[in-house]
Amino acid sequence: MATEPALGRALAAANSGITVADATREGFPLTFVNDAFLRLTGYARDEVMGRSCRFLQGPDTEPSAISAISSALREGREASVVLRNYRKDGTDFYNELRLAPVLDEDGGYAQVIGVQNDVSALVRAERSLRRATRVIAEQDQELAELRVLQRALTPAEPPPRPRLELASCFLAAEDGVAGDFYLVAPGPADATVFVVGDVIGHGLEAARRATFLRTALATFCRFSDDPSRLLEMANHALIERSGPTTEFVTAVCATYRPDEQALLWASAGHPPPVLLDGGADAEGHTGLPLGIEIDLGAACNRVPFGDHDGVLLFTDGLPEARHGDLRRRNATRFGEERVHAIVRSLGDAPAPAVVRALRDAATEHVGGRFADDLCILAARARAGD
Repeated sequence: MATEPALGRALAAANSGITVADATREGFPLTFVNDAFLRLTGYARDEVMGRSCRFLQGPDTEPSAISAISSALREGREASVVLRNYRKDGTDFYNELRLAPVLDEDGGYAQVIGVQNDVSALVRAERSLRRATRVIAEQDQELAELRVLQRALTPAEPPPRPRLELASCFLAAEDGVAGDFYLVAPGPADATVFVVGDVIGHGLEAARRATFLRTALATFCRFSDDPSRLLEMANHALIERSGPTTEFVTAVCATYRPDEQALLWASAGHPPPVLLDGGADAEGHTGLPLGIEIDLGAACNRVPFGDHDGVLLFTDGLPEARHGDLRRRNATRFGEERVHAIVRSLGDAPAPAVVRALRDAATEHVGGRFADDLCILAARARAGD
């Protein structure tokens, strides 16, 4: 090594890997390596002397870094890069390489000094931070979209409809947004269609499925107010969109026809409506949940529904609301019987009072922490406007 003795001793004792290469020969062969370089790479001195440092490169060494090093060596200028190198045993590490040209007495390009440090921990920490930052940004975007979808799926107030008093509430689960939704929409003539549904699963995809289904039902209501027909069309649309799946949707659809003083309803794997006067389930047949099979089997059931009669629809977040440690089987359900008892105790109370009483009772039962979304919709017929 053509260096001053003091400089040579300093390079040899350095904690960083130090190499000196001959810039006058093809391939820039090594003429000096210190012990730190040997410890870093796992090679013996006689295995590296006279070789180009390219032996540290491997299949995943970054082409851009190789190009930057080649250009600096060719042009005799300083350079600093971080690249993936490989030890003798095949393990990789991230090498912070600094190159500096050494000129001879005549100003000619004679040698290249390389300073090498293992910065693997720093590189991986930075990449982990970038991944975490990206995940957080994606989660923030997903949460914002979820909030937008949830406002569309469960409006704060149902829209006004002729000869109906309507009330609703939605309480979100503690662990994130699921796919509960409700719909109040005009049907042919003066009919009003209302739907409550629950998509199996949580998160953005469940909310998207719920939004698709709610939009489809709102569109179909313009042409039909037959609840079983509406659920069939929604089922076909859902299967056409994503095929049969285990991530099904339960829904109950009801239609109020004021001129006939009748309530028609159909269910796709969902609890039947509860009649407010008497607090009993409406009698009828329940079909399969949406999204499983083309043949839904949801029958249309008819109930007399005169002035002051009322009906209650809800997702299973109400009867399944549990008190205590949810991981234990003995956590107490709110239960259908409690729903019926509260409804009976309210008699002919207005729809908002029914929703409020059920919401407050369920909230108290779970201690304010719901494991599943809760959606409630109540309607009561009233005399002509």
